[in-house]
Amino acid sequence: MTGENLIANGDMRQARPGAAGPNDLMPAGWEAFRIDPATGLRLVAEPPEGVDYMARVFGGSSTSKTADGGFVQAVGALRSADTYRLTGRVRATWPVDEKHAAMIGYDPTGQTMDPMAATIHWMLLPAVSGLFVDYTSEPIRPKTDQISVWLRARTTQTDDYRFEADFDHLTLHQIPTTPPTR
Repeated sequence: MTGENLIANGDMRQARPGAAGPNDLMPAGWEAFRIDPATGLRLVAEPPEGVDYMARVFGGSSTSKTADGGFVQAVGALRSADTYRLTGRVRATWPVDEKHAAMIGYDPTGQTMDPMAATIHWMLLPAVSGLFVDYTSEPIRPKTDQISVWLRARTTQTDDYRFEADFDHLTLHQIPTTPPTR
């Protein structure tokens, strides 16, 4: 991979105020989306040191409501002739099953309005609970001059252990596609 990380605030270290007051922080550079209006979204610090930050989607018993939502970012100034790779990591309090899911996705069209769009390439993660799992996309070729990056989690279970999905260390880099020379 070459060049700088093209995702703004992929390490989630920059915050902006949320709608619920001064203690409600959201990751700067990312837009929230809620398919299920009860979905909890926020920026959190990793305890106990509080030096690593992540975007969190939560619901289930912590809110007594189902959840489906997350964060999206349009990444522009790309070239459709170039190829890119998306990486990141995700951790959830539940492994993927019929009631819980955490996903990282990208849309080569760059749209940011429809989290249900058929153009989004989703990867379900993680297969374990409580541990960060790395994600690396297949090579991505934008349809135009941008792609969108999607972070999403959902749960339909409201009466058991809380559901939280954390996303961090998102990167998008151009990858070399030129043939080697001597």
